[in-house]
Amino acid sequence: MDTTWIAFLISTSTASFLYGQPCSVRNTAHLYPWNWTIPKNATNCVDLTKSSNRNLANVTEFFRDVRLADTLYMDHMNLSRFPTAVIYSLPQLEMVDLSGNAIRRLPYRMYKIAHSITKLLVPENAIFIPRRRALFKSITIETLMLSKNEITNISPVTFAKMPQLKVLYLNDNKLKFVSYKMFVPLPHLLYLNLEDNYLSRIPQKSRMPAFLKFYQIKKQKKIK
Repeated sequence: MDTTWIAFLISTSTASFLYGQPCSVRNTAHLYPWNWTIPKNATNCVDLTKSSNRNLANVTEFFRDVRLADTLYMDHMNLSRFPTAVIYSLPQLEMVDLSGNAIRRLPYRMYKIAHSITKLLVPENAIFIPRRRALFKSITIETLMLSKNEITNISPVTFAKMPQLKVLYLNDNKLKFVSYKMFVPLPHLLYLNLEDNYLSRIPQKSRMPAFLKFYQIKKQKKIK
């Protein structure tokens, strides 16, 4: 990621992992297989990455005490399903990191589960893209990372229910075709990464949403 984009991302982020109160031992709650730790003061971040073998339904006290957190880490936990119950129990979440799991489906009514989410990171999963409906519906999501999901197709309806989306990562997938029409529903799109796909023809920036400033397209794989 280039330094210009890092600066842009930091300046536009609100979740604790990048801005305001960075996640640290002082403001991060950790859930372990046999116990947990919760900061003495405000809890901004919740890290569940060490609790993959634990029944989360049995730790209601933990989730009650961290319910105001805005950042959740559940990356590399071998999850096969979207953690709906966990996310719903943390109503102030702005950023959710589910990187490196085996999640296939995202809930269509995301707005009912994650009321405040602005950033959803799901790279290195197996996300399924529906052909005839939107991936999910959210009026708050601003950043969506779908890198390395072996995605082969997207359509004009894929992101049509995310009107506030500004940052979209589709790099390192298996896309062979994209059209500017697929991004028309995203009037606020600022950053789009399509690199490391199999695209031989790429939409001209002039036909893309007017606010698009960062358009990563140069590096493409060759079809074998």
